[in-house]
Parts: sequence; structure tokens; C-alpha cells
Amino acid sequence: MSWIQVDISLINRNPKVLNFANDLGVSELKALGILIKVWAYSFDYGKKPGFIPYPDQVPIICWEGENYFPALVKAGFVDKKKTGYYVHDWEDKYSALDSYRKANSERQRRYRKSKASEKEKENREQITKDNLKEQGYDLEKIIKGKK
Repeated sequence: MSWIQVDISLINRNPKVLNFANDLGVSELKALGILIKVWAYSFDYGKKPGFIPYPDQVPIICWEGENYFPALVKAGFVDKKKTGYYVHDWEDKYSALDSYRKANSERQRRYRKSKASEKEKENREQITKDNLKEQGYDLEKIIKGKK
């Protein structure tokens, strides 16, 4: 499960958020929702830190068809570059999230590999038990030390 960190100063009547909300004519809460949704989208789908892929799809996916990119750029929450849109100062503020995501991905990979190894071992043990039964061996006697 992915997560993003929202600084408390952003939520507590932040002037930048209030100006953004006023420019759009929306509530502070809606402005925060717009902002957090684009951050989450970038985090989940951006291949580079802070990158916002498929900006033509973001209004449909995140904002019920409304295009808030011009207001986000004007407010300084998003940077428009030649290569596309980026979350402003992502690397300064959210690089820890990127590091966490990479570390978590590696942890999950190791866990899945260990589980696959355990399952493979269980399968080998079961095959061995089945082979012994087919050859007429009594597993109970073998376990107790008799043939």
C-alpha cells in the first residue's frame, strides 16, 4: 500500500493553499484534495521522482474532469517543464517516500522469494513421501526407525 506524507503546516490554514483555493473558487478542503490527489497520482504512476505522467488523463482520473494544472502551476505546487509536469520540490520534500518505496519493494521481493523457496521445499518433501509410499514403505515405521 502506498502512502504520502502531508505536512501539518499545509493543512493548518496555509496561505499558499488558501490562495490556490481562492483562485479556483473552491473550499480549502477541496484545494487540499486536488493537491493530495495529484501527489498520490505522481507517486503511484510517475517513473521519475515527482513526475506526473499522462497529464491529459489526470483531470479525468483525479479531478472529475476539471483541469487544475494551470492553477497548480500558478500557485507553485506543480512545475511545468519541457519534459512535462512535476510536483514542485518533490526531491526535497518526498525523497524519503521514494527511498521507502524502493526499500519496501526490495523487502517484498525477498519475502516472496523466501516463501517460494519454502513452498518448493514442501513440494519436494511431499514428492519424496509419495515416492516412498508407492515403493511400499510405511512412513510411520520409517519415522519410528523401522522399515
